[in-house]
Amino acid sequence: MRNILLALEYDGTAYCGFQRQSHVRTIQATVESALSRHAGEEIHLNAASRTDSGVHASSQVIDFFTANPVPIGRACEAINSLLPLDIGAWQAMEVHPDFHARRCASSKVYHYLIHDGSPRPAILGRFCSYHPTPLDVEAMDKSLIPLIGQHDFLAFSAKGDERKTTVCHLIEGRCWREGPLVKVRLRAPGFLYRMVRLIVGGLTKVGEGRWKPERLGEILVSRRRSEAPPAALARGLFLTEVAYACDHLNATFRKEVL
Repeated sequence: MRNILLALEYDGTAYCGFQRQSHVRTIQATVESALSRHAGEEIHLNAASRTDSGVHASSQVIDFFTANPVPIGRACEAINSLLPLDIGAWQAMEVHPDFHARRCASSKVYHYLIHDGSPRPAILGRFCSYHPTPLDVEAMDKSLIPLIGQHDFLAFSAKGDERKTTVCHLIEGRCWREGPLVKVRLRAPGFLYRMVRLIVGGLTKVGEGRWKPERLGEILVSRRRSEAPPAALARGLFLTEVAYACDHLNATFRKEVL
């Protein structure tokens, strides 16, 4: 049996999240179906991250075991021919049998995109949230500073999280403007359920001038979910990078978005 790693990208608009669920369309079920047809055997995959309903990825990493002998150099082309147009594999490699896409990941990066200060975009609208007035990006970036480091992010998590602890280490957090878009970038070894979208919800209030930049730090310290703002819309969120630094793989899978 070979352990195969694939880097995927997908538009999550038409899917009820990544993780397989009964009676609804998910990324995992769609990809496993294509892999099973390709391999001629039932395939079950591991994923670096279980993205929520409507969330996208430019660099999701999965691994799966197969006895199929198809050369790695042809894997992406063969699998993409069986996938819908909104899901695609862009890199493949054979990895150690002990490699696991989620457990071996050392860090993940999420980007959030906001289109602000101009008429609502029609084409980009499914890949970003929209704000009709300009946001104060400098204040938004400043408000992320107290969140950097290892903290209890209970206040920025949603009920239903399966992790045993709400302590996370936010390695990087920044916000900047690029063309018509405000971009937020967050890096951590792992994130709580809806953590990124809740942080972005707070950033938006800071950008509007309704909250002072220090407000996010105050919410963090409070450890009260009731203090957090509503989560930002799913459609602006992308998983853009998964990095590995372990005995079985030292590599970064990154694909930038808009």
